[in-house]
Amino acid sequence: MNITHREMLAQYLHGLHHNRVFQADFTLTPPFSSPLNRENLREMLSLCLPMAQEMTTQMRRERNGAWRVQVKWHGRLGASIAEKWRTGAPLTDREQQVLNRAQMLVCDMPKGTDSERITWLAQRLHQSAVYEDPPLGTQAHRRAVDAAAVLLEGRGNCQAFADAFCLLAALCGFTAECRCGFKNRLLHLWNEVETPEGTLAVDAVEGSVYFEKVPEALFRGFALRHCQGRKQP
Repeated sequence: MNITHREMLAQYLHGLHHNRVFQADFTLTPPFSSPLNRENLREMLSLCLPMAQEMTTQMRRERNGAWRVQVKWHGRLGASIAEKWRTGAPLTDREQQVLNRAQMLVCDMPKGTDSERITWLAQRLHQSAVYEDPPLGTQAHRRAVDAAAVLLEGRGNCQAFADAFCLLAALCGFTAECRCGFKNRLLHLWNEVETPEGTLAVDAVEGSVYFEKVPEALFRGFALRHCQGRKQP
């Protein structure tokens, strides 16, 4: 498949992931491919597919300037458990442990508006674990990127917090999506939740909820600090 712009790539990868197809083979053609290199191509794939985990890529530059790309990934653990919980599909022993811990965290959620309950969830998750981002490529890093790290081990990076929040939100009747962008010039994952009150951006690493959607965060990588909405105290 020939891809000519970033929005087209994001829609293509989202469609595959939604249908539980976790691999893609495509060509990025000029002029879209001309300013790319291997480093920012991997970064762009992460921005276009924030719900992916353990992504591996093979890239080859063609003579005409296009990039031939093959990418494989896994769905995030927390989102996968949430889907199995909704549908009644069987869980592995480890998935059941993660689900049990998530249910313990949300069992005493107080009543309130959607935004109040989502804020409570973000702060509860923030208080239950510490942020830790081991060096990329290490075994410690591979253990720090999904919901199990935060919920079972009490530590993890932004990917783990965002993944765990997807599961907690699902248990409370909300649908949370992962979003990827930049924070302090580093790739950062957070969540967005659609409610009747509007779109809420949630950064569980901080335990913060922002009362305005991050504009086109998926494509442009805006950081949460660029939100103009009101931040929950």
